[in-house]
Amino acid sequence: MRYIHFHDYLKDVLLIATFSGAVYVWCVTKEETPRHLVQVTKTVTSLRCAMGDVKVTSAKTMTVLYLLIGTGLGQMSLYSHHTDLTLLSSHDLTLEWSIIAHEPSDGPFNDQFGSLRKL
Repeated sequence: MRYIHFHDYLKDVLLIATFSGAVYVWCVTKEETPRHLVQVTKTVTSLRCAMGDVKVTSAKTMTVLYLLIGTGLGQMSLYSHHTDLTLLSSHDLTLEWSIIAHEPSDGPFNDQFGSLRKL
């Protein structure tokens, strides 16, 4: 196990990430064991949840939840899912984008490494 995070917007939903890149989901009040959610490349170093409004038509918006997963190899993947879920599964996720934010460092120490050239 590498990273544990309670979902910010889904009650009692725990996200568990591993060194192998597997991400599990566990509704601790309704399930006995975690379920596999998604697989990413290598070790998960961060999990974040967010909420945003998406324009459906010129007069209508829809609230969407997001899951951002970062790895030690510099991969960042953004998944979206609907807000009306009580149990989250891999079928509920839509991959919005996945990028390599930076290549892994193999040289001498550099305090700007991983800063996305912001420093």
